[in-house]
Formats: sequence, C-alpha cells, structure tokens
Amino acid sequence: RHGANPIGVHVNLITFQDNKRFIVVTRRGKGTADTGEWQTSVSGVTCPRRSSIEWGGDVPGYIYDEDIPELSPSPFLAAQRELFEELGVFVSLDQIRVIALLNHKRSGQPVLVAEAYSEKTLKEIRECAKAAEEKWEIDQNGIAAIELNQRNLGILMSKKETLKVSNVT
Repeated sequence: RHGANPIGVHVNLITFQDNKRFIVVTRRGKGTADTGEWQTSVSGVTCPRRSSIEWGGDVPGYIYDEDIPELSPSPFLAAQRELFEELGVFVSLDQIRVIALLNHKRSGQPVLVAEAYSEKTLKEIRECAKAAEEKWEIDQNGIAAIELNQRNLGILMSKKETLKVSNVT
C-alpha cells in the first residue's frame, strides 16, 4: 500500500576540498537502529510512490519515482531523497551513481550502494543537516569527512585498524 519495497540504499556523499576528495560519514542518532554507530552518509529504501512512508514531501527540484515510470523504483531517486531527508543536501540525479549491490548482513535484504557528489564543504553540509526534515536519524555532532586516499580506504575496508581522529575532519 505504501509503495516501499525491500531494496535498501546506502549513499556515500563525496565532497571536494583543496583538490582532495572526502567521504562524509555520519553517526546514527538516538532512537534509531544501531544508535551511535558510524555509517555511510545516509541510508533508506527505494520508494516508487508519493504515498510511501519514505516520501520526502514537496521538495523543489525533487523527482518522485512515479513521475518517471521507466525508472520506478529508482535507487537514484532514493539516494537523492535520503540525502535531502537526513542531511538536507540536494544532489541532482546526474551527480549520483550506483557502485555496488550487496546483501545486508543481518536481514539478507539487497542493498544498493551509491555515490553522490557535492561541491558543499563539510561546514556547509553540517549547516544543511541542522534543517533536514529527518535530522533525528543522524547525531548532529557526528558528521565527519574522511579523505579518500589509498591508506584511509585500506583502513576502512579492513577490520584490523581503526581510523585515527587525525584522519577525520
């Protein structure tokens, strides 16, 4: 009835500063599953209709899945919606790409992993997050950026080492 389906979407927001690329990571807010845990920038599910419980409201420039039936349900639209709902950052569809299809460890649910690109600085992203409609999903003091370099990516992919605070802005 609500139109949500079982395909999860995790979005890594990539920002650029001083000719370097950074991935924005967030800590889960109080009252969410995995409270206090660090995660990809945002996450949610694909949503084919306005009637869905995942509906993002009347957002200027926002395209609903039902407006483009050939894309419905669309991981691109879900990524766009989740970034706006949780971080208050609007990213156009041409700045989003799907990079992987995984299975969620606990639920076995398929999860699409996407990247979205923004010219906003980390400071601007933190400001946008304060006004996001679902800001409760993210700990407002838990928004950080990690430089995307070979060393940091190796650490993120490994369970042997943890990123030091000096690697996080």
